[in-house]
Amino acid sequence: MKKFCFQRKKKGVSFVEVLTVIAIIGILASIGISGLSSFKTRNDFLLSIEQIQNTLRLARMKAMYGSNDDNWGVSITASQVLIFKGNNSATRNVSYDQTVSLSGVESISGLTSVVFSKMSGLPSNTGTIFISDGNEDKIIEINEKGMVLK
Repeated sequence: MKKFCFQRKKKGVSFVEVLTVIAIIGILASIGISGLSSFKTRNDFLLSIEQIQNTLRLARMKAMYGSNDDNWGVSITASQVLIFKGNNSATRNVSYDQTVSLSGVESISGLTSVVFSKMSGLPSNTGTIFISDGNEDKIIEINEKGMVLK
């Protein structure tokens, strides 16, 4: 009669297998983080464009409704949008200022300041605002009626 010896198999994972899994997780995480970073940058840029448009529309509405019985204007830089009460940003009443911070914007050119007339909402000047994040360019137009267009 033959005797069979049953050997217990070792259960568990080797050190090499653990290192392989950790390396794979690290590679996948780095790919995900870089993709998330570019998504956030683009999202910040698009959000800034929406904020500029909404700020222009708000200033026009304040002027049309005669808020505080004066003209309302907007001044735009790469870091912020300023809504002001008055005929220009230099002589404005700063107690009425509202600022919106922008992120993801590298440069703004073209029409960077506009004042909307009280009651009519007509702009002091018309034109195009050019906005860039370094990779992508967008435009916002203000027509002769004061409408803000993409």
